[in-house]
This record gives sequence, structure tokens and C-alpha cells, in this order.
Amino acid sequence: MFIPSLSRRSRAALTAAFAAVAITALPAVAHAEPRPTRAPAETASDETAALLDACPISGPSTFEDSWGWARSGGRRHEGIDMIADRGTAIVAVRDGYAQFKSNRLGGRSIWLTAPNGDKFYYAHLDSWEGESRDVTAGDLIGYVGSSGNARGPHLHFETLPGGSVENPFPHTFGACVPTPAELAAALDRLNAPTRWTRVPPLS
Repeated sequence: MFIPSLSRRSRAALTAAFAAVAITALPAVAHAEPRPTRAPAETASDETAALLDACPISGPSTFEDSWGWARSGGRRHEGIDMIADRGTAIVAVRDGYAQFKSNRLGGRSIWLTAPNGDKFYYAHLDSWEGESRDVTAGDLIGYVGSSGNARGPHLHFETLPGGSVENPFPHTFGACVPTPAELAAALDRLNAPTRWTRVPPLS
């Protein structure tokens, strides 16, 4: 895992993410600090490859396995709700075409379609970034909000591999929550001594 030089704020967020994951008692709840976007080579032609190449939210978020929970009008929840601050960046989880739409329930929404037919649905955005277009995994496409039928800022996210909806929680957990080894490596880097070079004054 590559960890770039981090600001004090980023270090604090990473440490908080480590603590949140470490103390989480229920495996169905995840506190995420997104992992780096995966290289396409890591997912190409691999039957066991992850469905997502990037975490849908590029920032801290909390989500749980709410697949199938009851919703108004006798509906069932067909995604997960990722709780994050309003305005937090939302990114493309795969290469593909991002189509920006609005509807009564989802508010400002995005349908992302990968070249192989996999689809991903994002809802309740505060705003979009740009217009409908071809995107690469990790590209900024919008911001967390509460448009449509939503209470409080969050991202409703669905995965539809091959066009058929399924529980997105395992895929999202895998893309967003660092493994213990990744967290340990990141903390080792944060705790590594910093090397300073003294520059003599100009004469």
C-alpha cells in the first residue's frame, strides 16, 4: 500500500480511522477512510477481483449492512447509506460512463455504467461535479448531500453487477475499509522518524 506524505489533518483522520476500525464491535458497521484507488491491472481478468476499484466517498464515512431493510411504501432498501459530512467528495468506483439524473426519491443521482455492463447507482447528492461524461475510477463526480427523499447528508449507493442489483456492503467494505496490515503499515510510516537537512545561511 502506497501512503503519500500526509498533512497533520490527514494523519489525524488516518489515526481516527484505525481506532474506529479497531474498536468496532459489530462486523456489520464500518467506519471508512478510503483506500487508494486500485490499479486496473489488479482487477482485470480475475474472477475473484473486487467489484469496486475505488471507494464511492473520498473522505471519512460510516456505513452498515442495511440491505433489505424496510422503507416507506412497502419498499426494501436496495443499497447502503454512507453517512458523511455534506459536501464530502464522491468519486467514480469504476471506469465507465457517469450519467447525471434527478428523480423524486433519489434527488440528484448518478448512474455509472462500466464497459462490461456493471452498473452503480449514487443518490441524494448535494451537487454534481461537471456534466454526464466518461470517467475513470477515482474521478470526482459529485458531493454528499440530502436531496430527494433523504434525512440528513449521506450517499445511498447500489451495486448492480451485470445490471442486477445485489447487496453492496461486502464490495464497499472491501474498497473503503483498510485491512489491519494496511493500517499497521500506514501507522508505521506516520511514526517513522523524519530526516531533516540543515541548510547553512547564505554568506
